[in-house]
Amino acid sequence: MKNDKLTQKDSDIIVAKILIEVAKQGGTITYKDLGKKTTRLPVSFSKTLERISDICIANNMPRLSAIVVSKETRRPQVGYYNVYYGGEQSPRNEGILFAKDCVEIYEYDNWDSLLPLI
Repeated sequence: MKNDKLTQKDSDIIVAKILIEVAKQGGTITYKDLGKKTTRLPVSFSKTLERISDICIANNMPRLSAIVVSKETRRPQVGYYNVYYGGEQSPRNEGILFAKDCVEIYEYDNWDSLLPLI
């Protein structure tokens, strides 16, 4: 009998591959669209995105999870700012931080080196 369960590492790699493609195209992806592309993964991506960003930070890469955004705000959810910026931010500060993160992500040219680190 074939085991159809994905490991945490498998899930992280699937999500990272999607995010790398989106980053290379200079875009963002909503949590909902990420869910559609990863139908076998849990509804909540917070731990997966946090693990991917922690690997990025440990390897001097931009936090790739910043490009996963809420449909309503077109920015990361509040948890992103709590974890990486020490707490909730004003809408103005969120916009500034998000723009800075996106520039770093889109200018980074070595995303293919991330997958072997997961």
